[in-house]
Amino acid sequence: KYSNFKQLLVDFDFLRPPPNLRVRKFFINPRYKRLFDVTVLPEIKNRGMGLVKLQEQLAQKQIYGEEAEKFVLSYEHERLKGQKNVEWVSPYSVDAGYDIISYNDIQSVVLDRFIEVKSYAGSPNFFWSRNEIDVARIKKDSYFLYLIDRNRVGKEEYHPIIIQNPYVRVLENEPEWSRRIEKFFIYQEIRS
Repeated sequence: KYSNFKQLLVDFDFLRPPPNLRVRKFFINPRYKRLFDVTVLPEIKNRGMGLVKLQEQLAQKQIYGEEAEKFVLSYEHERLKGQKNVEWVSPYSVDAGYDIISYNDIQSVVLDRFIEVKSYAGSPNFFWSRNEIDVARIKKDSYFLYLIDRNRVGKEEYHPIIIQNPYVRVLENEPEWSRRIEKFFIYQEIRS
């Protein structure tokens, strides 16, 4: 599609072919490198996901997650009428498979509600890690997903979406939840 433009840049000695013809990339003439870095490279970075943009996005996700978890801590405190102490786990253990441990009701004598908090904007959606899925499968009815809508969290009478036993309700039964694979963990088995 852009072969004519590429050839024009080669003809003007802006781009140089690689010394090894098996390499399919062209190199910028060092005389034009500064011009490229100042004028073209910022445009390329703005269009794609650079390291800085990725770091900003991850930092924002962390802020959203922490805000949602603080909301759930408050929500649980109110749900239990301030009579039980709820444990915030995620600041100390990121691999527990849940963020908060609470009580199912005021009569509970042990922490028996394991809560994974997910924050979203727009229609409910979330990423669920393999570890979180495994813990949900093991904990069954003791495991809850609290889905927090960032756009509504500050509004009067807002209640999160609460899904008990999401392993069964989301992964196995509920037709309203769609799933899409985002990543694969791929490894080679070494046979002895």
